[in-house]
Amino acid sequence: MIRKCISCVFKISDGITRQPVTASAVCLYVDGVPVRAEYKQGGYFILLGLEEGAHTVAVQSYSYQTELLAITVDHSVIVRPESMVRYIVLNPSEKHPRAAAMPSLRGSAAGFDRIYLQRRGGEMKIAEDDATEGKTAIRLFCSKSGASLPSVYLINDKAASKCEFVMLKGADGDMYMLDAPLKHTHPRSADVIPLSAVSCSDDGTFYFVLLPDLIDSKSEAETKLTILAEKGDKLCRAEVTVKNKGITELGALEFKKG
Repeated sequence: MIRKCISCVFKISDGITRQPVTASAVCLYVDGVPVRAEYKQGGYFILLGLEEGAHTVAVQSYSYQTELLAITVDHSVIVRPESMVRYIVLNPSEKHPRAAAMPSLRGSAAGFDRIYLQRRGGEMKIAEDDATEGKTAIRLFCSKSGASLPSVYLINDKAASKCEFVMLKGADGDMYMLDAPLKHTHPRSADVIPLSAVSCSDDGTFYFVLLPDLIDSKSEAETKLTILAEKGDKLCRAEVTVKNKGITELGALEFKKG
């Protein structure tokens, strides 16, 4: 009997509803070749029997923007399937059923493959002295509104070179699990800022649906947004103003370091 090893596990959710996607909602490609994944309830897609080594996985769909992920398969390392899970929050495309009814923006971020929009509310702080490099869970002080999980956050360290983007994938009380180990050590009370992330195409263009937690509810017309990106170990920022209704055409973003 032939037994195939688990090569990778993805947990994929909708960026608007935050609900797991169904098996028919997306197609997976490995190095440009379509593959059939085993599906488990809750948005889990399991890839079996891939060759060892580096691969690029594309998650494609009519309703969502394509996500590209680099994975490395090593069947000599035995880990539990739950430890292999990669978390993906898909951004809606303009063809998503809800996109037409929501404000959105288009623009270009030349030289960047991903940008991040700072969300309103839900900020947290590190609540321990042991948030050290390599840890896979950190204790956070969270507001009553709670954290939106899984989701990307920025640990806004006072040392600019130590700011880092992290994916919080789940929580047990005030302990929050990370999708990948911390790259840096961070002090107590460092701000942990909620973000929404979107991939840029090869020429830097992007499209983004603005969820309610990105819009200024006190203004009927416009919202000021901070857009973040990363170049090497440098954090870059662009300040923009977007319309609260319809599509805002931003053009080429101008980023400043820091």
